[in-house]
Amino acid sequence: MRNVMAVVLAGGQGSRLMPLTLNRAKPAVPFGGKYVIFDFVMSSIINSDVRKTIILTQYGSQPLIDHIDKFGFSNPFYGSSVRVVPAQMRISKDWYKGTADAVFQNLEFISREKEISQVAILAGDHIYNIDLKQMKDFHDGMKSDFTVCALVVPSNEAAGNFGVIQVDDKHKIIGFEEKPEKPKEIPGRPGYCFVSMGNYIVHLDYLTKLLHEDSLNDLSEHDFGKNIIPKIVKSKGNLFAFDFSTNNHSSYWRDVGRIGQYHAANMDLASNKPILNLYNENWPIRTFPDYLPLAKKTRDYRHVDDPVAPFKNQCKDQNVMLSGGCILDAPLVLEMSIFGRNARVDFGASVIESVIFSGVKIGAHAKIVRSIIDEGIIIPEGILIGVNHDEDKERGFEVIDGITVVPKGYVFK
Repeated sequence: MRNVMAVVLAGGQGSRLMPLTLNRAKPAVPFGGKYVIFDFVMSSIINSDVRKTIILTQYGSQPLIDHIDKFGFSNPFYGSSVRVVPAQMRISKDWYKGTADAVFQNLEFISREKEISQVAILAGDHIYNIDLKQMKDFHDGMKSDFTVCALVVPSNEAAGNFGVIQVDDKHKIIGFEEKPEKPKEIPGRPGYCFVSMGNYIVHLDYLTKLLHEDSLNDLSEHDFGKNIIPKIVKSKGNLFAFDFSTNNHSSYWRDVGRIGQYHAANMDLASNKPILNLYNENWPIRTFPDYLPLAKKTRDYRHVDDPVAPFKNQCKDQNVMLSGGCILDAPLVLEMSIFGRNARVDFGASVIESVIFSGVKIGAHAKIVRSIIDEGIIIPEGILIGVNHDEDKERGFEVIDGITVVPKGYVFK
C-alpha cells in the first residue's frame, strides 16, 4: 500500500445534524461513547496499512484538529504521516466548492510524495469499516482508472433516495442516475442496485487530468458524484464499482447525516447483537488514549430511609455502553443507551434509548428518554427530557425525528 495516499474529506458542515454540528464539523461529532465519527475512517486507513494521509478540513475544523492532535499518528521513522490541511484559498479566492474542488486545491500536497501513484478518496463523515487493500486489489485486477465503492441497496429503498450506479456483468460502470424512480438493478441480482458511498480509488495521473479539466468548467459544481463520475461514464472511461458487501471487515455503513440516522446508528451499537462489531481484535477502532478509571456502579444508601429499599429497586440495566470514568450512583433504569467519558448518573435517574456525551451529569430522579445530551451538560434533579416534547420545546430544545437534542452549552434555569 506504499503507493497509495488517503485523502479524507472532513470539511462538511453537516447542517442536517444541527445542533450537534453548531460548533464542530460533522466528522468531529462524538459517536458510540468514546469515539468521534472520524475515528472510523481513520481506523480503516491505519488497519489497511496506508502510510500517507492528508485530511482536508474547512467548516468548524478546530475540534477535529484538536482530536487528531491527540493521536500522534505521524511517525517519520516508520515512513508514516498524517497531516491536517485546512482550507487555505491558496489557488482560489473561494472556499471548497465541492468534493472534487477540495482535492483539486490540494493536488500539490499529493503529488509532492514521489512514490504515490494512487489516491484513496474517502468520506470522513460516515460510520463504516473498509479494507482498502481489498478495494485496491479489485481496482488493480480490473485495470481500472477510477473505482467507486458501491453499496448494495434494495431497489425499492434506492428509488427516489440515492444516486444509482448502473453496471455490466463485470461491474464496469456504464451509467449513473440521480434518484431514479425505477433504479437499474445489478446484473444477476434482481431486486438490488448499487449506490455510491462517496469513496474512491483512482490513479493520480488520471485524477489530476480530470480535476484540471473540471476546474475550467464554470458550469460544474466541482463534485465527484454530480460531475466527475457522470463525465467518466459519458466518455466511456475505465470506471468500475467495488461491491462493498464483499468487504472483509463488515459491510456496515451508515450516513448518520440526520439526527434520526445518528441516533439509530448509536442504538445499533447498544443492541443485543450489534451489526457493527467494535470488539474485533483484527480490526480495532482507534481513538485517542486516555487514563480514565473504569466505569463504576455504586449503590448510595444516603438517599434511602428504608435499608431494604436499595434491594427492592435494583437498577434495570440492559444493553448499556459505558466509557471510562463513568459513575452510576444507583440509577433506576438504564436501557439501550450509550455514555461518553466521565458521565455521571445519580440515584434513581432513568436513561432510556439515549446518547449521553462525555462529561454529562444527570441529577437524581431525572428521566431521559430518546434524547441526545451534548458534552458537559448538567441536568438538575427530577428533570424530564424526551418525555413531553412540548415541554422540551419550551425549554428551547430541538425535537428532530422524535429525538430531543440538548445542545452544548445549555444551562438549566
